[in-house]
Amino acid sequence: MSLSVQNEFIEHIYRSKAQSDSVNSILNDSPFLSDVTTSPLLLTLFSITYNARQFKPDSLSEFYSLIFPTMLYRHDRMKIGFERQRKSGLTDYQMQRLFDSLSFLSLNDNHTRFTSYKFRRYLEDASKLERLGDNLEDALIDDISSITALIVRDGFDDYSYTHKSIQEYFSAVFIHRLSESQKKKFYQMVIDNFDEFRKWQNVLSFLDTIDARNYTKYFLIPYKKTVLCLDSNGKVSINYSSLLNLIGRDSKVRVDEDGNVEEFYWGDTLSSVLYVEYSTYAKHVISDYLGLISRDIAESISYCEQEDYESFQTLNGSFVLSIDYLIKSLAQQRKVCRKLSTSFDKSKFKNEVLSLEKELYAADVMTDKILPF
Repeated sequence: MSLSVQNEFIEHIYRSKAQSDSVNSILNDSPFLSDVTTSPLLLTLFSITYNARQFKPDSLSEFYSLIFPTMLYRHDRMKIGFERQRKSGLTDYQMQRLFDSLSFLSLNDNHTRFTSYKFRRYLEDASKLERLGDNLEDALIDDISSITALIVRDGFDDYSYTHKSIQEYFSAVFIHRLSESQKKKFYQMVIDNFDEFRKWQNVLSFLDTIDARNYTKYFLIPYKKTVLCLDSNGKVSINYSSLLNLIGRDSKVRVDEDGNVEEFYWGDTLSSVLYVEYSTYAKHVISDYLGLISRDIAESISYCEQEDYESFQTLNGSFVLSIDYLIKSLAQQRKVCRKLSTSFDKSKFKNEVLSLEKELYAADVMTDKILPF
């Protein structure tokens, strides 16, 4: 539903114009919220949460932090005046923690929608993680789908999250509850594996808020230092592999027969998704560098194999080459790495990460001084 349709929906379900205006004011002023309340069900869940809490969330994290307990307390009461007895017999606290685990396990498998069989498997494992009783799966499916409405039946034998961001938020809560050593392993995994980063990308955004210290210490600072190849003396020494990670290993450039750059086709990278400034800056440096060696590029094309020449040439007579291939064919790896390292060493980016590291260290020292143990 578009924002205008959401506004109409709210006006329809509220008898009081003052109430509907209040809710619509929040939706109109909070794009992060209206971007997810695009289905009637999720918009209704927000309305229920607002009625129960009378609050304006400052972030999606704040909204989701209240939606689960609100559904446990209010969902059925608002319907017909009584509270549904939970078949599982779990407390609010146990239900919340189990839902965190369920969200993490299903997201780890890249499943926002799953069969009832899979649902039971996830609940069985989640129950073990939370040290709950056995054979609760069927009761939990009923409790979660009928009371919280955060996972609903989707077809004959499938279930799905009302919105993927719900799964992502509660996965973040689960990670936040892990031990520090386990969090460190998780963050390192995301840094080392681009596919894992893609899976957990939105979860990281939630962790930036709810697990700020560990996110900064084990993900943000290590990632930035890795990208910049900062040595123990704080000097930037970018190697060729890191350079490709910054600009995209599959990035290409189109040049004319004289080697003059006409256009770039940048590949997708972790940096371009997570920290656009880093990637943009690196691409600018590489762009300038290639512009200075147009004669070398032209000669490289002229002397390449006939088969390569024909594969590079386009219908309009220009040439499209892999930047990686071009740099290697000209034996420019060391020169271009030195150029990029020098540029980053003089940039704001190095100072930012070093300052961030100092601030975190100072905060940890202060914490140790304040705590009585």
